[in-house]
Amino acid sequence: MIRTIVGGMIGVFVGVLAIAGWGAWDGYHEGYPIGQKLPPGAEAALKSAFVYAAYLGWTGVVAGGLIGGCAGLGSALVRSLTSSSAPSPRPAPSA
Repeated sequence: MIRTIVGGMIGVFVGVLAIAGWGAWDGYHEGYPIGQKLPPGAEAALKSAFVYAAYLGWTGVVAGGLIGGCAGLGSALVRSLTSSSAPSPRPAPSA
């Protein structure tokens, strides 16, 4: 269960980071056309990254959380199956 939660949280972080990266790339190459109408460059990239993360971050949260949670759940299930089928060690002989 812990693996599922950790996988989901890592997926949420990576999903929002990917959305912000997409916004930064778009702002750097296309500029920022809303409000100040910034030309392409670093300032437009930072502003676009923030706006993309603020408005589209929920998509990264949902997708990343689902993918990370499923990966963590699968990892936990595989670990439980492999540990239950392994032979148990023999107890130490008592003197």
